[in-house]
Amino acid sequence: MVEIVMVLLVLGVILGLVTTLLYWKKKKSGEPMEPNYYVFFVVGFVWFPIGVVFMSNDSAISPFFFIMGLVYIAIGLSHRDKWPENKRKIWVSGKKAVKKKRTKK
Repeated sequence: MVEIVMVLLVLGVILGLVTTLLYWKKKKSGEPMEPNYYVFFVVGFVWFPIGVVFMSNDSAISPFFFIMGLVYIAIGLSHRDKWPENKRKIWVSGKKAVKKKRTKK
């Protein structure tokens, strides 16, 4: 059990470093940054069940994933009107949009 927590912690640190580097790169370009609220919803949708699974094992980290999942879902749904249009179409229709490549004959 300790190994799982350590792996998740290391992955979180790596993800945090990559996110920070991407943020600095974007900030240098001078473009204003708009949060992608669809990603908040998806992350919450993933973290919520992880918290439920950890709760069944009486893990100390389970409330974090459970609560943060609910918070991210709430943030994503409260700003649903700001989701990118292509993501909204995929979510509503339930089908993934696929671009077909044309081949020359």
